[in-house]
Parts: sequence; C-alpha cells; structure tokens
Amino acid sequence: MITPSSLDRLNACPASGVLPQIREENADATRGTIIHAFLDDCARHGREEALARAPEDYRLVCAAIDISKLPIGSNFRSEVAFAYDYQTGRAREIPVRNREYVGLSETEIAGTADVIALVDHATVYVGDYKTGHRPPKPDSMQLRAYALMAARTLGATEAVCEIVHVREDGTVWRERMEMDAFELAIAEQQIRDVVRKVERATPEHVTTGDHCRYCPAFKACPATLALARQVAAEKLEIPPLTPETAALALERVKAVKKVVAAVEAEIKAFAERESIPLSNGKTYGPRPWHTREVVVERALPVLVKRFGLPAVDAALPRKATVSAVEKLAKEAAIAAGEKVAPAVRALMQELEQAGAIRVEETVQVREH
Repeated sequence: MITPSSLDRLNACPASGVLPQIREENADATRGTIIHAFLDDCARHGREEALARAPEDYRLVCAAIDISKLPIGSNFRSEVAFAYDYQTGRAREIPVRNREYVGLSETEIAGTADVIALVDHATVYVGDYKTGHRPPKPDSMQLRAYALMAARTLGATEAVCEIVHVREDGTVWRERMEMDAFELAIAEQQIRDVVRKVERATPEHVTTGDHCRYCPAFKACPATLALARQVAAEKLEIPPLTPETAALALERVKAVKKVVAAVEAEIKAFAERESIPLSNGKTYGPRPWHTREVVVERALPVLVKRFGLPAVDAALPRKATVSAVEKLAKEAAIAAGEKVAPAVRALMQELEQAGAIRVEETVQVREH
C-alpha cells in the first residue's frame, strides 16, 4: 500500500512498490516508535503520566526530551490519520483500528500525521517528529503529502510544515517550510505521478541508492539477490577508482554491507533453531550467556565513598557500566601505587555484596 512515508522511496524506485514486502523491526525503528508513542501520550495526558507509562528501558531517554520545544498544546492534535483520494483530490480524517487503516477505497492512500493544528481559517500546521540520524528535509514528499491531506480535510489553502528533530540527548530543533495553494497543487501532482509510476512498474527494473536503506522489499529485490550471489561466489567486482566511479563504488559497498547483514540475520535465525557445525570444529548456535549490569542507586553510595563524587561523576558521565566501574577502580589503584587486579576484584565484591550488580542469564547465538 502506498503511504506518505513511502512516497520518496517509490518515486526513486517504483519497482519497490510491486515487490514482496517484509516489514522488519530494528533498534532505530523501535526507538523511534517508542518516542513517538511517548510524545503522543504527552500531548494527550501530560508529561508525568506519559513518563510513568513509558517502557522502563527508554524512560531516561524520554525524560531527557525538552517537551517545551515541541508543538504540544490545546491548539495541536497528535496522531491524526487521513485518507487522500488521488483521483478526486478529496481527503478525509479516518479511524485506525489495531494499527490498520479501515474503510479505504481503491484510489485512496492513508497516513498518520504526528501533529496537526488549524492556525487560522486558511492555514494548517503539520509537524513530523524525526528521531533518526539522517532525518529528511521539510520538503520531503512525506511531509508535503500530510500537508495536502490536512489542508484538504480542514478546508485550508496554505500549510506550515515542520520537521521536529528530537536528538538523542533530548534537545529539539525544528525546520520549517511554508506551502501556498500552488505548492499544495504541485504536491498533489507529485502523488499522482508516483502512483502512475508504481502502476507501470515491473519487479525487474529496480533503482538502487540511499532509499534502499530501510526498503521493505530489500530481501526480494533483484539487485540484492544478484549482489548476494556475487558475494557468496567471491566474484564481487569493483571498478578501478576514478572521480567518476568512486561514488558508484561507495554505493556498491553500502549495498554489500546491507546484503551481508541480511544474510547474517538469516543464518542467525536458522542457528537459533538448529546449531551449525563449523569447519574449525566449533559450533554456531545458542548457548547460555551472563551479562552484568550496575544497579546505579545501590552502587553510587559505594563508589562515592571509595573515590569521591567528582571522580565518579567524571568516570561515569552517561551510564554506569561494569567496564566503566572497573576502569575507575583500575585508574585509582594505579594512582595509589596498588596492584590493579586485587583492587578491581575487591570493589566488585563489595558492589555484589551491596546488591549493586545485577546478573542476567540469557541465551545468545554465538560461535562456541
């Protein structure tokens, strides 16, 4: 299904819209989804309630976000779903059930805007939260499509669009673009052009580039499969580098890395079900694994008493990991002329006795 978020990719590679689609989660996508849900919760119920409901592993990340810089308030609505009919040009607000758009006609595309507001009788505001490392510009087809949907639904003729960047440290900055009636009409034509491109597309004629990064058709893509066969056969060819071929070679290297990552993921999934004997006599498969984490509220009194608050604050600026704590003990022992190993061992024993080290047993797929 064509959505506003897929328009830029489909415009670059229409064939990706007719290939089999496989939606896969990754760490960046999971983080983005959780932050989006938190910001929506903030808009509806306030920051404190939203923090209380945020997943524990992401609570500190959410707490660091500067809510005062976000488009949140009585004039703004969050997570508003629209349908746009690319034949008639009409748009409407629609319900979402179980994360699925319902009641769409064959000529409608649907999407959910992060934030909208009616600025005045002629102007609509559309905001899009982005948490990734390479967020799009405010003139992306995705945001332009949301602006068109909101404007047509609310009877506006102009739009103010913003990409609201939420950085990893919680700081926020916003990029703005304004669209008049003429620019909204151009956006409408762009959507229709993309739809026609996809309707005429064939699976064989793919176009590779940066848009491949999170393409849901990546594993079914002919270019991917051809590259995977070359990698497996060790016949990958890179042309002699010149100013003209260097950019192409770089794109090829990026594609190879993604293909290798996809193959590794498939092998790992297989090994989870059935261990793989290796030529070196080892096995690649599940095995028990223990991880140790520092319980900060219990470790801090012990560490401050031993090393002082300034040293602890300097050694653990972001997160108290076991390796960071061990490094702190090592450096203190060297400075005092003491033996390192006994000093580190004594500190870890004291932390364990204080219940400041949490051991988690997991199963990891590894070579063993």
